Amino acid sequence: MTDNAKSLRMAIPEGRFLIDVQASDRPLADLCVVVSRLNAKRPFMMVSKVLGKHWPTLPEVLTYTHEALANKIGTIKTPALFLAFAETAIGLGRGVFESYYKKTGQKDILFSQTTRYGLNYPLALKSEEPHSHAPLHFLYEPLGAAELNIFQTAKTLVLIDDEFTTGQTLLNLVEGYLKINPSLNRVVLASLTDWLPAKRENAIKDSLGLRLDFVSLLKGSFQFKPNTLANQRPLDPSIRSTGDLALKDAILKVNYGRLGLTPEKSLALSQLAAAKAKNLAESLWPAREARVLGSGEFLHEPYVLARSLAAYGFKVTFHATTRSPLILGGAIERVLRFPDNYGEGLDNFLYNADPNFPGPTILALETPYPSALTTLLGAREIHF
Repeated sequence: MTDNAKSLRMAIPEGRFLIDVQASDRPLADLCVVVSRLNAKRPFMMVSKVLGKHWPTLPEVLTYTHEALANKIGTIKTPALFLAFAETAIGLGRGVFESYYKKTGQKDILFSQTTRYGLNYPLALKSEEPHSHAPLHFLYEPLGAAELNIFQTAKTLVLIDDEFTTGQTLLNLVEGYLKINPSLNRVVLASLTDWLPAKRENAIKDSLGLRLDFVSLLKGSFQFKPNTLANQRPLDPSIRSTGDLALKDAILKVNYGRLGLTPEKSLALSQLAAAKAKNLAESLWPAREARVLGSGEFLHEPYVLARSLAAYGFKVTFHATTRSPLILGGAIERVLRFPDNYGEGLDNFLYNADPNFPGPTILALETPYPSALTTLLGAREIHF
């Protein structure tokens, strides 16, 4: 990590930030931007520019992100569980998991993710994300004897999120997981940006009582001084962010990580996504640009599709739909609001999608339902 210490001041309508960058692989402005969001618990959000979720991103930037974090994790003791947080960090987690496997060849590792969807499988634990618009996370037991064994006996837990701010979500989940696997002896917390003060990091270490390492592309801290607008901006009561928790097995038929993936199974799914790109590339000619969109928790396969199209010579951008209700203004120049494609009647959003994008838009879905976004963007749907 390059020493890039500096203090920066930033502002949004709800208040002012004083940001201290202690060390960073890349300049802060290349990694993230602060925006306003409709959330009384936390009226701001650090939107990543290297994640491919809220911000249109080049596939090669995402690949760099995955490989950079995997390299920072180093070599860990196995068996090991890689766990990503829904919904924003799911694609990041799968990418880091596959990059780590390609780098080390360690097979005794497992990828899993939290999810906000109900499934008819044994639930390992529920966890709360206190500041989130949709706070409840489910973590299911992995499907398969070998996968379950890694889950229950892992020596190392690698928790992956896009940012660390208070650390409470991480602490809640690790404490819950330790009840399942008391033999755990090391936790690696991997993120794009780590904003935890040293005092807070030490408090988490003391609370857990085991080895705890932090790795990130940027290490810093910030102070947010809210103004009166932070408390006066009315919330839109029509926005729905919390689902009905009805079981979704009928539409979520493929295990993309909710029930655990070995490296072999993860790479097999990625290879299927890459194979789709070959026929898609042929059908898109003579277009030279394309925009690929993931949807909700379905992020890694759409990224692989975008990466593969880029390898065929297309200029490609990638980002995804989200539940996060951000506020139009500042870095958020455009917003589209539409019903989700998981059948829950939730509000989904797509940010900063160029209405004059010159090439075709490919919307990748894991559900059989059509998306209202298809009509809004004139997109072509691909159902996995």
